[in-house]
Amino acid sequence: MEKNVKKPIRKKRVAYWYYSAFFIFAILLSELTVRISAYGNLSELHIALFSFDILLALGLAYVCSFWKQIVGKILSYIFTVLLFIFYVVHLVYQHTFKSFLSISQVGMGGDALSSFGKETILSALEVKWYILLLLVPLITLIISNILMKRGKKKVYLRKLNLAQKIVFPIVIAILHIVCVLCLPLFGNGAYSPKDLYSDTFVLSFSEKIFGVFTSTRLEVKGLLFGTGGGSIITEDPGSEQPVTPVNYDDNVLDIDFAALAANEKDKSIQNLHNYFAARTPTKQNAYTGMFKGYNVVELVCESFSPYLIDEQRTPTLYKMAHDGIVLNNYYDTICDNTSNSEYTFINSNLPDTSLLGKGWRNFYDYNSCTVSKDNYLPMALGNLMKSEGYKSWGFHNYKGNYYGRKDTHPNFGFDFYYMNKGLKKTDLWPTSDLEMMEQAVPMILKEYNETGKPFSAYFLTFSGHMYYNFTSNKIAKANEDVSKDMNCGTAAKAYVSCNQELEYAIKYMIDEFEKAGILDKTLFIVTPDHYPYTLGFKSLSQIAGKDLEADDFSAEFNKYKSCCLFWSSSMTEPIIVNDVCCELDILPTLCNLLGFKYESRLMLGTDIFSPSEKIAILLDRSFVTKDGYYDANKDKVYTFGDQKGWTDEELNRLITSVKNKFTVSTEMLYKDYFKHLGLDQ
Repeated sequence: MEKNVKKPIRKKRVAYWYYSAFFIFAILLSELTVRISAYGNLSELHIALFSFDILLALGLAYVCSFWKQIVGKILSYIFTVLLFIFYVVHLVYQHTFKSFLSISQVGMGGDALSSFGKETILSALEVKWYILLLLVPLITLIISNILMKRGKKKVYLRKLNLAQKIVFPIVIAILHIVCVLCLPLFGNGAYSPKDLYSDTFVLSFSEKIFGVFTSTRLEVKGLLFGTGGGSIITEDPGSEQPVTPVNYDDNVLDIDFAALAANEKDKSIQNLHNYFAARTPTKQNAYTGMFKGYNVVELVCESFSPYLIDEQRTPTLYKMAHDGIVLNNYYDTICDNTSNSEYTFINSNLPDTSLLGKGWRNFYDYNSCTVSKDNYLPMALGNLMKSEGYKSWGFHNYKGNYYGRKDTHPNFGFDFYYMNKGLKKTDLWPTSDLEMMEQAVPMILKEYNETGKPFSAYFLTFSGHMYYNFTSNKIAKANEDVSKDMNCGTAAKAYVSCNQELEYAIKYMIDEFEKAGILDKTLFIVTPDHYPYTLGFKSLSQIAGKDLEADDFSAEFNKYKSCCLFWSSSMTEPIIVNDVCCELDILPTLCNLLGFKYESRLMLGTDIFSPSEKIAILLDRSFVTKDGYYDANKDKVYTFGDQKGWTDEELNRLITSVKNKFTVSTEMLYKDYFKHLGLDQ
């Protein structure tokens, strides 16, 4: 007789509840891990993060439990691995660049890896423990599946029945609608959860409130289907009024914005006309035309910092910083991206940081500069200079196709030269600013001597680029002796050394201009593209000789507090400016100093010498005035010394004004606004 073999008991469980619990655990753990890495703590967690992430988990669980057990298990592994990759990429990017990854930047992958591959690996190693923590869900899933197969009571995951397959997605959809409808409970103002979810996408704010995955979902939705940059809000009519009336002419052109609005059918363009009609133009002043007819050299310097300026190491930069126009309260509008910084510097307009204006694009091929490459831009720096009879040069000692500059910069009005197009190719990483000057300056002087035309020369430097070490960074290695005696770590020393090349480059240019007899008829402008975000505040504090992140205020504030040097050897004494100003203000200030006729209402920055209200606008929607610093991420006000700060009414007016400027800039970009003004083309 055959013996009866007792079959193992199979416990049936609905797969949906198992996978729901697992994915809620996996996604929330991953979100919190990235958050701790980014912010150092779990403070200010918003319920919206948990709500939308739990809905995502329920959706993934539904897909896995829709099929029979083996298919569900395979899908669960696939989803878990994809989640791991997704969060690791965001984790490493945030650690490297100190800002969250925009999905629009994915297209930069090939060039980014070829340029920054070693740096990315080093950054990943620095966050290896967080990466291991992100592996916990996958390990948990493996162990859980193993345990379900062992013992006398094996667990069988039962797929959803027909009724459940119909009802569950309906329930999830209803819960999603409820979550969205509940967002107004947390406020309706600028950058509230409701505003960020449905109207104004700001990645840094969205990441903080909704987390990584929901922010990416909102961005993908905008990229695929398009969305505006927000609505232009009617401002307090008292905003932007001149502080002191003076008997000078307005900086305006013959444009009747009100008449244009009355005859415009496109609602978006009509709104722009009305916005500019309501703006108060800046006035000319005692410094108007101070450098009329001068040549101009503009340098946007890679990862430059005011703490690099030293009387012994960088005597040329030191002289510029102390003997020219001294801006004691200058803020760098763009803290983390060279292309966006260039767009701001060249146009006195803000970039579209969301890139949600025209459907799916990537940041490498489709940033604000490349969006504008076919636009009519008469007030871009190079075009303005050419309209005033200047020869307009542009130089960059790196690849012309990076960020699409070979196509964008000619449209800004520059005769643009880059590696393999007027400048020789080099295998140095980063490339040498001095070598760029040694090639560019003779070209400039040759044409100047032949034509006698004043020139504008725009330089985008590169020697100060990450990563800061003495191995992969060849410029730092070449200038290693400059920092060897500094009481700093290796990264800080390498940062100082590679930026020394900028000092040599500017010194070379000044010497050549002096030999040519044109130095005293040349105005220099030197400003960073962004702060050295990959260096970190610990290393930068070593160079600065003070703690730049002593409290929650200092770190954010010091990302933007920077320097902009206006200098000419013809100046007999420095001009001290204590008003706040930012990168947006450089172009209108230059126009005023050169005595150009320009339309100040179309520039979102302000001439620093005008009596108009001064505000430094920062990338994350924060801002600074004489009364204080508003941290938009924390919705917190910090006052300076004995300043009174703002009333609630004043603060709301400023928040609205700043938000409008971001919205208006985006609309101008996508609507090719200047071609609707009736200006000569």
